[in-house]
Amino acid sequence: MEFDTTLPGQITTLADATETAIGKLTGSRSGGKAMTAEQIAARDALVAVLAPIQTAARRKFTGTQTAWRQAYFIGGHLAHGTLAFAGTAAKAIRDRLVAGPNNTPPVDVLPGISPAQITALSNTITGYAGDVTAADAQQNQNLAAHNAIVANIAKLAALRHQVQLAAEQAYPWRTPGVAATRQAFLLPPDRPLPG
Repeated sequence: MEFDTTLPGQITTLADATETAIGKLTGSRSGGKAMTAEQIAARDALVAVLAPIQTAARRKFTGTQTAWRQAYFIGGHLAHGTLAFAGTAAKAIRDRLVAGPNNTPPVDVLPGISPAQITALSNTITGYAGDVTAADAQQNQNLAAHNAIVANIAKLAALRHQVQLAAEQAYPWRTPGVAATRQAFLLPPDRPLPG
């Protein structure tokens, strides 16, 4: 039977690399779930600065305008979320309250919110930017690793299918005494390989 003898080695190498990548990703994801004391302090500082701004947004957006509250992450559980989530919310809220390019007016002006409070929000974001950036960078690394694992699994499936097709050709299901061999290649013992 004609067969590419490099396939088993390719499969083993790719499977080992994928298994190692899965282990590393699992470790980095589990480590990212438990925030450090510094990350908790950073999140709490952001939440504390955002609290009066969110209250002002609740005052302004009432009745039919309550959907606008989502722009201020009201009900978004910032106090229980990750630092990255709090950082994203803080930046989005700040950007709604500061003047835009060419001195365009801010998107919103909230009752009782002074320029000093907006400056305090900006300063808090800047003060914890390193912590937020580190959390974002880890999430980006995890996403890239996950995407590489998914791609490797697809490659492994294609390589496995090539081996199975060769085994299907070498051990047709109607041949007596090949059921155990077919099962070793994950082929159905009593019918052809589907697809």
